[in-house]
Amino acid sequence: MVSNPTRSPGETTTTVSRRTALQLTGGLVALSLAGCLGSAETETFDHEDWLSLGHNNGNTGKTSVQGPSDPDERWSVDTEPITTAPVVADDVVYAGSADGTLYALDLETGDELWTYSVGEDIYYTPTIAEDTIYVADTDTVHAVTTDGDEEWTADADGRIHSACTVSDGRLHVSTDVRTSILTLEADSGDELWREPGAGLGSTPAVVDETVYSVGQIIEFDEDGEPEDSFQGAVALEAESGERQWVYDEWDSDGGLPMSSPAVDDERLYVGTGSGERPLLALGRDSGEEQWRFDAPELEAAHVSNAPPVVDGDTVYVSVSAETSSDTLELVDDEQDPSSIVALEAETGESRWVSGTDELGPAVAMGVDVLYRHTFGQVTALDPDNGEPIWTHDSEFGLPWEEVDGVDSVELTSGTQPAVVDETVIATTQSGGVYAIGE
Repeated sequence: MVSNPTRSPGETTTTVSRRTALQLTGGLVALSLAGCLGSAETETFDHEDWLSLGHNNGNTGKTSVQGPSDPDERWSVDTEPITTAPVVADDVVYAGSADGTLYALDLETGDELWTYSVGEDIYYTPTIAEDTIYVADTDTVHAVTTDGDEEWTADADGRIHSACTVSDGRLHVSTDVRTSILTLEADSGDELWREPGAGLGSTPAVVDETVYSVGQIIEFDEDGEPEDSFQGAVALEAESGERQWVYDEWDSDGGLPMSSPAVDDERLYVGTGSGERPLLALGRDSGEEQWRFDAPELEAAHVSNAPPVVDGDTVYVSVSAETSSDTLELVDDEQDPSSIVALEAETGESRWVSGTDELGPAVAMGVDVLYRHTFGQVTALDPDNGEPIWTHDSEFGLPWEEVDGVDSVELTSGTQPAVVDETVIATTQSGGVYAIGE
């Protein structure tokens, strides 16, 4: 049911020990990082730079610039374990690490330009808008200049569960304070509004003055007390936080919301956490369900937290197979560990499925090429059929090393690569950033 109510008053990771990690094979399934979404222009769906995870306000993961035609590595840099996807603006690459460091690297050479410490873990991809880098740690939003200086910080009064979305002078972020969307003034960090019960664990999308969020939704009675709680989606007016519509028909058969939403001109797409229907499409303006992708052969599959990639009439989603909770090995050893699925955007009909023996991938798209990134490996795919064009293996592999002295690692899938100026930039949790280009 979709309702139009009056105004009411995360990411998932799998922690394994090194001993378990060393037992893993290509059958391991890992969940993806939730990413960051933002741009200074609400209406703009394209930019030569890669300003956020998903590239643009709709988080579609598609750019019109050309990626590399050959898999030549231009540079690689050793860093602390990188826990975010890269973003790029004005020939500078930005990425955040597990020890709370924001790195700024030269796009051409990989040279370190500066670092900025937030003091806490950085798990969500930075966003760039109006020459400012916005990055969140566990409970604070930081605004940083392109020279690496602090502009302002803002306490979220609770744990942050998404990256920042910046649009029209407003910054939106998901917090655990009554599962609210918190909106700040982008120039100052001052609070503009907070809408409780508007989704927890997904990075909001902002398109045409509307904020879209998925996750735990709460509806309230006239006294402001919680009346109902469910997994669903909500559309909010960006200026005020007023609810435009609520979708509450998620069910166990279709799985729980897993990915942050991707939004195009007509629909909102979100990956579900499990079940036979790993992708759901809602009408952008109405919230009405348009279709669910039904894939019996992908039963009990997981969809990565990274939003689906949308290219006109096609949607691409990353799906990983079911694994044992004890060993993380495949339950069905005849099933591909991971797959990229291409669907018709209007109907949800499957066009092709491209399986891989690698860990759960994240994808991004340049001109006529789909780029799949796993741990230290980038593969270019033909978007018409999913066939590999080339594959590049970097020196960075799986992150089995100790992190901050702890003999375990939090596994996520390969982070979404950034595509800029005939170059693909990728980050790894084993501690590195690398560039593939002409």
